[in-house]
Amino acid sequence: MALEIRLKKGGETVVKTCPFIPARKYLEYLELEESIDNESTKPSEVLDKRIAFIVSLFDDLTVDDLYDGLSTKELPIVVQEVTMAILGGGDDDDPKDK
Repeated sequence: MALEIRLKKGGETVVKTCPFIPARKYLEYLELEESIDNESTKPSEVLDKRIAFIVSLFDDLTVDDLYDGLSTKELPIVVQEVTMAILGGGDDDDPKDK
């Protein structure tokens, strides 16, 4: 499943695409969530960790790109969409369908 993020950069809309999510990213996601659950982490640190994970899925995308290029309404939607893609929700390329 390909992921797309549309964000503002330099006054223009930029589209970043992640055409493939390797299974290793699922493991990394589980480790991230486990570390968050096991620590008394401030909400801002939790968000930073999740954003850093999202950025790791895309070439040429930075944490600052997301924080500066997404609105406060768009950011939680992007986090949710990436989470669903990692966990397999809404996957159009489900191998069971082939």
